[in-house]
Amino acid sequence: MDDLPLHAAFSTNGRLPHLADLISAPRERRHIDLMILSDVHLGTRSCKAEQLDAYLSRVRPREVVLNGDILDLRELHKGFWPEAHTRVVQRILAFANEGIPVSYVTGNHDEVLRRFSFFQTGAVQLVDGIERTLGGKRTWIVHGDAIEGAMQMPRWLRRIGCLTYHALRGLERRANMVRSRVGMQPTVLVAQVKRMKGALAHISRYEEACARVAASRGFERIITGHIHFPNRREITCGDARIDYLNSGDWVDSMSALEFDAGDWSVMRIGQPRAADTAPIERESFAGLLDPRTEEAVA
Repeated sequence: MDDLPLHAAFSTNGRLPHLADLISAPRERRHIDLMILSDVHLGTRSCKAEQLDAYLSRVRPREVVLNGDILDLRELHKGFWPEAHTRVVQRILAFANEGIPVSYVTGNHDEVLRRFSFFQTGAVQLVDGIERTLGGKRTWIVHGDAIEGAMQMPRWLRRIGCLTYHALRGLERRANMVRSRVGMQPTVLVAQVKRMKGALAHISRYEEACARVAASRGFERIITGHIHFPNRREITCGDARIDYLNSGDWVDSMSALEFDAGDWSVMRIGQPRAADTAPIERESFAGLLDPRTEEAVA
């Protein structure tokens, strides 16, 4: 795909689909009640926009929640914006153009947008968090970076973790360039590192911190993103039992949360050779791992 200059990223030309074309596309789409995406990081080389574009072309939600870090405003100045990133933006705008509510929850990589919280235009609104009753439970949807920031961890240690993550991401990108040239499937180095014991322990602490904050505010469920690790756990906080969910990301796990007919599921899309044929798989949360024990969560 050719890269587009930033000034053309949100425009429509001969190579890009018009909003009306996306709305009227003949592809059969699954109807669901709610779709939650987080950590897309549009504007970075790590974003799997082709896979996300394929997923969005096959679903029609009644409501969309973008749970933070959809645009990576920290990296946007580097001028990287391929055509696939534009298609993702246009598909989301196509939902809004159909009258589907789109809530953009701000995250730490797009935190400058928090200055404009509660701005609304048409079906799109900008918020810091969402409070809703879903499936009979009082639910809080928030990106989660503020909760991690409040965890008792030295700033220097968080900084080292951030630098290590970006170093691994760069190494993974270079390794996959080589693997692609020799016909090998891409590797997911960062995702593999997150399955290591130390990383799982940090993820577990984060999830439990989220549950404690949710319980202290009277919620029964909390849905976050931020850590790029889709999961569901029931966490006991005193007398409260908190339902914790994470929608994952479109950098490592290529996952989205779906809520339909009272049930939650996580959707994953594989690494495609052609985006239109990318396999999409539904996973029940019974197949996801509890990072404390590496046993399936019911």
